[in-house]
Amino acid sequence: MSTGHYKDEAVKFLSKAENLEVALDVAELVEGVKDKLVLEFWHALENRISENQSILSDWSIRMDSDQDLLQGSYPGLHCVPNAASNAQHYLSFAIKRGSGDRIFQGVRWNKEMKTPFEQFSREVPQVGQVRDHLQRPKNRD
Repeated sequence: MSTGHYKDEAVKFLSKAENLEVALDVAELVEGVKDKLVLEFWHALENRISENQSILSDWSIRMDSDQDLLQGSYPGLHCVPNAASNAQHYLSFAIKRGSGDRIFQGVRWNKEMKTPFEQFSREVPQVGQVRDHLQRPKNRD
């Protein structure tokens, strides 16, 4: 049976008067199931990273609140270097949920950078090194 046929049959079944009340109850519960699965994912990720905290001893791990994880704008898990509290500019690592439940991960600055890249990379040589490393051709074995 094709997926389209299955869905058509399910809609016919659920839209019958005798099944409609149950269908509406299930539809209401589905949002709760989705929320439960979203939170389970994020908390499992946080637990997994926490298990490796000894490797990341120079980093602080912070998870957004459950409410933000469900309703916030780009919520997720943030890994910030402990040295950041003494730094004006710093990089952090984040895993975030975007629109459509897409997951994004990457490195970001703590605030918008208005300094041209070339000037900033002279002031903070590691930035240029990271760029150079990322732009190196990959070995194709």
